[in-house]
Amino acid sequence: MSWSKTQRQHWRAALRIHRQLVKARHEREALELPHTLWQRLVAKKHMHQAALDFQWPHVQAELEHDLQHMLSDLVIRSQELLKSLKQQTEKLPLITLPELWRELEFLDDEFEEVECDLQACELRITTQVIEFEGTILGRFQVILEWKYLSNRHCYRIKALDSNPATSNEEMVHPHVNNEILCEGAGTTSINEALQQGRLFDFFLIVQQILSTYNSDSAYLKISNWDGQNCQSCSALVDDDDGSTCPCCGDLICGECSGYCQNCTDTMCQSCVKSCPHCDNYFCTRCMIHCSACMADGCDACLSEGLCPNCQPNEEIENDESIESSNDEEDEQASTSLDPLCLGQAAFSA
Repeated sequence: MSWSKTQRQHWRAALRIHRQLVKARHEREALELPHTLWQRLVAKKHMHQAALDFQWPHVQAELEHDLQHMLSDLVIRSQELLKSLKQQTEKLPLITLPELWRELEFLDDEFEEVECDLQACELRITTQVIEFEGTILGRFQVILEWKYLSNRHCYRIKALDSNPATSNEEMVHPHVNNEILCEGAGTTSINEALQQGRLFDFFLIVQQILSTYNSDSAYLKISNWDGQNCQSCSALVDDDDGSTCPCCGDLICGECSGYCQNCTDTMCQSCVKSCPHCDNYFCTRCMIHCSACMADGCDACLSEGLCPNCQPNEEIENDESIESSNDEEDEQASTSLDPLCLGQAAFSA
């Protein structure tokens, strides 16, 4: 039986992927005992004994505090080792090389576009167009990098027909952030499929998660996909809930909006100020500068362009007029008593 070019390529890929699967399994099976942590614990114990011998209570207390933390770390590390050993005891069988080759062959039957890049060590499939609640997100490419099979994240999600969220250009899918998929309940199934080498199941599971919308685990809800960020608090704002400030043009949500008592417009809180004279709120367009001190004030509090602090004091004007009239009366009285005015002749002594 002669193989096609695609079949031969799949066989070469299967050989390389299977080697990586074996290598990844050996790396997971290798147990690293906490030697360094134990040595630090023994050294700390000797220091604690010295503090006891020399009767240094303050040093003793500090060392006992350190010992507690180090013992807690040792317990956690031991529990992790125990868990790893149990997983190895219950480990799933690794796929054989012929089975892996057939897995790659099945991908062409299931997905419309499958790419096997031997040079980049990548296996890629393309999903159908994904749409949630009337929002078309387009097609996505699931890229498995088989040289990183021993790592937690050995695959990434790439948007081919990118329709990112208005508030975040990096958000191309409600369950994808920075090309990393939020696996949710599918985490265990994905990990088991990758550890065994069941690549066909792996791509099916990932495609199913990409095609399913869950508002509870979404990085960004699809209802807010076309929303924008409030310029004041950065919260997402829908078209129905947001408004544009007529003064500066910023988009604001309902909680960050202000109200002008003069023009009755709704605007951002930065463009609304309190009148220092009446404590009412007005927008920057309706506030007036005092022509004397240039302080802001509302139209009702400014008289003839002057704020209350710069307006003439009526009491002072009344006092000045009274003093002026009294001066005139005194002058008239002194004039009436002048001998020259009484017709008497002035003489020198």
